[in-house]
Parts: sequence; structure tokens; C-alpha cells
Amino acid sequence: MIAIAVIALLIAALSLWVSARGELRDRRRDTRVVKVTCLPGVVPQPPPGTASKIISVRAVNRGHRPVEIRSVQFVATTGVLFWPSKVAGDELPKLIGDGESVNVHFDRDAIEQAAAQEGFRLAHAAAYDADANAYAAPYPS
Repeated sequence: MIAIAVIALLIAALSLWVSARGELRDRRRDTRVVKVTCLPGVVPQPPPGTASKIISVRAVNRGHRPVEIRSVQFVATTGVLFWPSKVAGDELPKLIGDGESVNVHFDRDAIEQAAAQEGFRLAHAAAYDADANAYAAPYPS
């Protein structure tokens, strides 16, 4: 009788463990994971020898759920948002699947002049999804 009770208890514990493991795996699959990078760049312009400084913001979906990136903004150290016009890149909003990315490029001089004019220092770039989640990367110094 005791042996049957012990076996039943072991089976119940094993099924609980399998169920909990599956729940954790499913929770990881449902989590949105977006990696954002913010890098300076230079775009050559005609005539030769001239170039435009840009800031390139890239958001890559590293999760298994699709993510709709709605906007890219720059945030000052005080929390003030800068929402400049992009000069090139993907149209927003854009739905990105597993492993896909969105790339947006901005005029670096215009962003930095606007921040300096207001007396702010830029802290990071942030990509916002449809649920208002922010995925950020440090602003290059």
C-alpha cells in the first residue's frame, strides 16, 4: 500500500515538473526581445569630399513574437524626447518578425543642434513598439 502511494506521489511530482518546464518555455517564447543599436555614420555627398553626418538606429527582433516598431525617438538625460525627421531608412510603423530588423537614419548635426539649443544632452535612442514598450541604446558620444 505504501509503495503505491510513493509511486503515485513520484508520478504527480514528475508531471508537475514537466508542466512547469513547459510553462517557462512558453513564457520565454511569448516575450518580446528587441536589440537596438545607435551608431554614428557618414554618407558621402556630391561634390566629392563632402559628407553628411548621420545617426543610424537599428532595431532587431531577437524574440519569437513579431514586434511592430512604431517610432524612433531620442531621449535627453532629463527625460525630454526629441522626435526628429528621418532622412532615410524604413517606413514606420513596420512589423518585424523573428530575426528581422528596422533601420532608420537621422541627420546628426540637426539632432545635436536642437538638443544644444534647448540645453539638453542626449542619453539614448529608443525604438517604441505598438504596446509602448521602449527598447533603448546609448547615444554615441
